[in-house]
Amino acid sequence: MDRNTPVQILWTGGWDSTFRLLQLLLELKLQVIPHYVIDTTRQSAPVELKTMERIRQALAEKYPETLERLHPTRLGRVTDLAPEPDVQVAFERVASRFGIGNQYAWLSRYCHQNDIQGIELGAENTVRGAGAVVDGQMVPDKAPQGYNINRVRTDGNPDLVKLFGCFAYGLDTMTRADMAESTRRNAWGEIMGLTWFCHHPTRENEPCGTCNPCLNVIDEGFGWRISPRRRALAAVYRWTVRPLRKSARRWLLRFRVRGHRPGAPMAQAKGEGGSEDYQTVR
Repeated sequence: MDRNTPVQILWTGGWDSTFRLLQLLLELKLQVIPHYVIDTTRQSAPVELKTMERIRQALAEKYPETLERLHPTRLGRVTDLAPEPDVQVAFERVASRFGIGNQYAWLSRYCHQNDIQGIELGAENTVRGAGAVVDGQMVPDKAPQGYNINRVRTDGNPDLVKLFGCFAYGLDTMTRADMAESTRRNAWGEIMGLTWFCHHPTRENEPCGTCNPCLNVIDEGFGWRISPRRRALAAVYRWTVRPLRKSARRWLLRFRVRGHRPGAPMAQAKGEGGSEDYQTVR
């Protein structure tokens, strides 16, 4: 056990990664090195960078001990990453079955190309996204600092290993409601209230209400973080435009996957136990 080695974590200023940051800094009292990969095509990138700076300032004021524990954020850029066709194909096979964002492809490339293993990914216990895809594909492990984590098992589906194998998971046993309760119990509400989640902020820097993170926030009982007007727009969008966009994206990804592997079954790979499909989303 080496408590002097900083924990590496992917931090966006969002709810999950910020909650995990607080656990590591304030409960486990460990040093932390955050990483953030800038995607210049994403409208939320400038807001996320400002959000992380505000959270740093708030932490320094309320918990001065974090000044020594929280290291400067290491920044990367998607445009600086070299292509990795095998990672992209693995992503497309997974995304053609499950609703995950393209950030997992370039986060995986970022780790590979910077020789990073065991960086924490803020994927909570949920019925959607990365947390749902890797559900049932985990094995328990210990972080170098001695606390419990989970990792994707190396004898599982090769696509999942390629895409998610470089990450460690410290939140995958917690739901968003669990985090909200822990936030209340630890009086972290002021810090967590600064977090950001929307991918397409409005000109007034308000959550748009229609991107996937906004819709997920509403589904999970955090709709109060979005204005009533935007929540009403979200309700219309959910039953009109969203199904068409999701269907079109999955159709495109499946078409591309078949192009990479003509005639191959969708989202299947050989593991030690023979043919194994991805874990079914709960």
